[in-house]
Amino acid sequence: MHTVEDFERFLADDANSECLYELIDGAIIEKLGYTDECSFIAGLLLYWLSQYAIMQGLGLPGPSRSFRLPDNDYQVRTPNISMIVDPSIPLSTERVMAYIPDVVAEIKMPDDSIDELREKAKVYISSGVRLVWLVFPRQKIVEVYRPEQPSEMLTGSDTLDGYDVLPGFSLPIANLFATTQSG
Repeated sequence: MHTVEDFERFLADDANSECLYELIDGAIIEKLGYTDECSFIAGLLLYWLSQYAIMQGLGLPGPSRSFRLPDNDYQVRTPNISMIVDPSIPLSTERVMAYIPDVVAEIKMPDDSIDELREKAKVYISSGVRLVWLVFPRQKIVEVYRPEQPSEMLTGSDTLDGYDVLPGFSLPIANLFATTQSG
């Protein structure tokens, strides 16, 4: 069983610098690369979040930033997109952030399990993340998770909202999937 310190040493090895990894229950797990579809959706979401953050003077979102779960020596997660809202928190120069993001987005890859993603969302929320978006490209839906709220399922006629975490952020779900092909 690996600890966060073991994981950080693993990441520091140049041989491991080309891939993304997570530490889940003490096991080092390689995250698979994006498909074109997932990469496109991640890019769009990152673009809209960045535009919003710049206009609001917030901290910027980033792709694939790893963070340690609080009070857990065996968990480091690397969501597809994360954002710390507070602009005074400096960008980390470490491979594993010391801060819990306010917003996390995970985009379902073809071999991701829906149940595993939903469990991940619950882990994020219980760890202090305030807003989680699970994006399902094939189904063209987004599931939203917030602390002490029931999850929501948004479809093409709905709008992705930032709630009290990103006040005023609004993105029509149809825009997120407008140029992807169904398959």
